[in-house]
Amino acid sequence: MKNKTLIVFSREYMQRLKSKSFILSTILAPVALFAAIFIPIATTVLLDDDTRRVMYIINDADLDLAHLNLSGDVDATVVDLVEDSLRILVLDESIDGYLLLPAGVTAGTEPARYVSRGGGGLQFRFELEHSVEKIVREARLIEAGVDNTTLGILDSEVQFEGIRLTEEGEGADSTELLSVIGYVMAMIIYICVFLYGSMVMRSVIEEKTSRIIEIVVSSVRPFQLMLGKVLGVGAVGLTQILIWSAGLFVLVSVVTTSTGAHAPTDLSELDLPDVPFSFFVYFVLFFLGGYLLYASLFATIGSVVEQESDAQQFMLPIALPIVMSLLLLGGIIKSPNSTLSIVASYIPLFSPILMPVRGIVAPLAFWEMPLALVILFATFGATIWVCARIYRIGILMYGKRPGFSDIIRWARMA
Repeated sequence: MKNKTLIVFSREYMQRLKSKSFILSTILAPVALFAAIFIPIATTVLLDDDTRRVMYIINDADLDLAHLNLSGDVDATVVDLVEDSLRILVLDESIDGYLLLPAGVTAGTEPARYVSRGGGGLQFRFELEHSVEKIVREARLIEAGVDNTTLGILDSEVQFEGIRLTEEGEGADSTELLSVIGYVMAMIIYICVFLYGSMVMRSVIEEKTSRIIEIVVSSVRPFQLMLGKVLGVGAVGLTQILIWSAGLFVLVSVVTTSTGAHAPTDLSELDLPDVPFSFFVYFVLFFLGGYLLYASLFATIGSVVEQESDAQQFMLPIALPIVMSLLLLGGIIKSPNSTLSIVASYIPLFSPILMPVRGIVAPLAFWEMPLALVILFATFGATIWVCARIYRIGILMYGKRPGFSDIIRWARMA
């Protein structure tokens, strides 16, 4: 006789693999991700400030305005008019605004002022403020006796190159790109854990509401049923991720081999960070461990409620660690070897998201990620054992909405 857990696993896996929702989500999820990445970029390009502005300048400080660099179409003219006349021009919309550079601006006794009708956007305001600061700073240096050669040195840019030293040699330090990769992978784990964990919960609720569960548990032990559901839905999620990964690899390969004669013809020719294959193995393992841990908790919630709306009161203790992982993500990327980062990355409820990020943005000791995995899967084993005790009672309880005290009592019952 086949293992009953395997039977439940096969049913959950094949049923969901053939469903329309799986096919649609597999197709639409990359489209949504593509839109989330490129729509902001396209919006930035389309909203590029090309507004034509007419700006008058009262240069009472006699500053050199050669470095007044503003993007867009700005017609800046130095005029010799009283400020009251300029106010009238602004109000009747003859000009967009005027910049007042009083005589005391260099000494710091009077502020520079830009007067307009408002609503010009933050970009123009920041650019104008930065340009005025640079002009005034140069004027102060000249008054202090700094010659043009020194001014040129102060204005010159300094080239900086990060080098990453490994046992194989030197390479470019791609900290920024690696941080982006780590953030994207953390978001993938976050979304998938929530998505597929909730799927397990809804499946349990549906079977309990339709009373099918009463028939199923007559031939399958609750622990086998719970474990089969968790593993089946997890396999669906892993299948979906593998499909997306294969599609991404094919897409990148096609693009890099068809962008022209002078373009790279091999992925190895691209200036990409050197990410070892073992990291992707760890990524998959942390995804599986995180999913299994949280899915067992979601399945437990599904067993103690009769409809999805009743599950909200139990969701907070589960959702909170996941949300906290995202809140800690910025600190992990900024300081991966701080005490908080190290400790948090070993906590099982946080490690599925935080440890892979630490592993990609900073070199870790060879034992750190395996140790975190051992702790994660050991916690899953203990958790699913406790959750199964709750599950076997909760799936057959109807009519009464249980509280946390009831769930704790069920966990203690043999």
